Amino acid sequence: MQARDYYEQGLSKKNAQAALEDFKQAILLDENYIEAYEAFYKLGRRMDVVISDADIEKLHDYAFRLGVLYQIQGRISESLERFHDASLLGGEKYIRCDIDRLLEPQDVAAMPAVAMDFVIYAYKKFIELCPERALPYYNVALVYQKNNQAEAALAVLLKAKDRLKEFDFKSYYHLALGAAYLALDDIGNAKKSYHSALDLEPTKQEKSKAHMELAFIYQKANQSEEAKLHLDQAKALVGSVSAGLYQSFFQPAPPMVLLTAEQKMEVQGLIPLLTDKELCVGLTQEVINELGNIYSGLKACLNDKAKESDVVAALKKANNFKNIPDNAGVQKVLETIKTKLNAMLSLKDAPLASSHISLGAGSH
Repeated sequence: MQARDYYEQGLSKKNAQAALEDFKQAILLDENYIEAYEAFYKLGRRMDVVISDADIEKLHDYAFRLGVLYQIQGRISESLERFHDASLLGGEKYIRCDIDRLLEPQDVAAMPAVAMDFVIYAYKKFIELCPERALPYYNVALVYQKNNQAEAALAVLLKAKDRLKEFDFKSYYHLALGAAYLALDDIGNAKKSYHSALDLEPTKQEKSKAHMELAFIYQKANQSEEAKLHLDQAKALVGSVSAGLYQSFFQPAPPMVLLTAEQKMEVQGLIPLLTDKELCVGLTQEVINELGNIYSGLKACLNDKAKESDVVAALKKANNFKNIPDNAGVQKVLETIKTKLNAMLSLKDAPLASSHISLGAGSH
């Protein structure tokens, strides 16, 4: 019999233990048979199914193996969920995966908010087990930044610098520091960090990033000549295609209006709409990821320093939802969220928060 024969035979069996044996045979014949792993894992996790100690160990291994297979396929969110399950079921040995290679900075930027809690947990555990590795510190700072937790991002970066002196010689690390300081309105340290990045032979992308951020800082301080100097150097590096972005650095920042407790309660009331398990039934992973993106926007509105621009950003995510499915539940949720957020805004067409607080400067 072939692997698929065992798999299909297992699906047809009513006896759970017999079905598990068939799924194991399928995996034995094809160690990359995702459907067989999934079938064993789902059946083995059912509360009404009693499995042997040996199969419990298999359950741990198969959860981890599924994480690896999902990772290979680029199914990052599902991969993280299976790694999480493996760590909960089987302990720390399943966190010893090379998780700093699982998520590169560009993957962090696209990661659904629902996966963030585990990513932070996994990086922290990985740092405990392998404190000499540099990239996990940087990546967990990216995750904190994506979740609008600038103080936590800065704390991780400073801790990394104390432990890993190699960071002193990385331009991207100083860019990350500068972004964290800037988000916390620590202009002096932000400026120092961006200048340090320029002193360390940065890539073209890193160099242009540092010059643009310094242009913003100097213009904010009414030092127009210094601002223009850095802006011109940034343009020389990357051209004038994004002239609109450059000009945004020279526009007065909108007044910061913090959200009231009542407004945050309104946003909090929208969260359960997206976390309802029935909402995701039958949806594609792409649609689920977009819902997760809106979820992250709403969560940003609940931070202590949340402001109206965070509401605008959340509304933009809802308005930019691609490929809205023919699903009345999803459509109703989107319409409710957009209506509520629009009603909350005190100013129409409020400008979006500028991109200058982004930590990442590219993949490393």
